[in-house]
Amino acid sequence: MIVKTLRRLSAALLLSLTLSACGDDAIGQCDAYPACNADQTEVESCEEGDESCHENTLCGSTIFCQDIPTDCAAIPQCEPGHEEVESCIPGGECYEVTECGATILCEDPHVCDDEPGCAEDDIQVDSCPEDATCYERIACDVTFVCQEAGSCNEVPVCNEGDALVDACPEGAPCYVREACGQTINCEDAEACGELPTPSPACDEGDAVVDSCSADATCYERETCGQSIICQQAVGG
Repeated sequence: MIVKTLRRLSAALLLSLTLSACGDDAIGQCDAYPACNADQTEVESCEEGDESCHENTLCGSTIFCQDIPTDCAAIPQCEPGHEEVESCIPGGECYEVTECGATILCEDPHVCDDEPGCAEDDIQVDSCPEDATCYERIACDVTFVCQEAGSCNEVPVCNEGDALVDACPEGAPCYVREACGQTINCEDAEACGELPTPSPACDEGDAVVDSCSADATCYERETCGQSIICQQAVGG
C-alpha cells in the first residue's frame, strides 16, 4: 500500500512540474507526453483488475504503465527449438515473449525449411520453354517456375553423327542441348576427327582392364569413339 501511494504521488508531482513548465496557459498549450516511472514499463493496455498497472494521462495523451516486480528474476525464453532474433525475416513466423518487463522476439526457424515443389508430374525449370505451359509457385518468399507435364513435346537431340553421352569426358569436344526442361550432353564427332583424339580415362585410383571380373565393380568410359573398361579400386 505504501509503495502504491508513493507511485501515485510521484506521478502527481511529475504532472504538476510539467504543467508549471508550460506556463499559465498550460491546458491549452501543453505538448508534454506522459512517461512511466523508473520502476515501471510502458504497456499497450492494462488488464481489468490488475492493480499493478496504471493509466497515466498528460496533455491529452494517455499511456499505461506496468509496475516491474522488484523480486522478479524470470528471463524471457523462446519455445524449445525456436531462436531469439533481432527482427523477423519475410515469411517467417515470429512472436514476442515478455518476462519481468523484458521482451524478446522469437522465430520458428523450421517454417521455411521445406523446398517448394511443383504439382505431381510437373517439373521445375529455370525459365518457361517456348510453346510450353508454365506457372509460378511461391514458398518462403522464393518464386520458382513449374512446367506442366505434356505441355511441351520437344525432345533435345544431338546433331546427326554426334554421340549422346552421360557426361562430357575431360578434353573431349562436347556441347549441351536443352528442350522442354530436359538437358543432354553431345559429343562432337567432327571435332573429334579434327583434333588430336583425347584418350578416355578412368577415375583416379581405378584401373583399365580388358574385362571385368565377377567380383569387381566396373564401368565403361568412351571418348570420341574409343572405349575402355575401368575397374573400381577395392574400397573405392
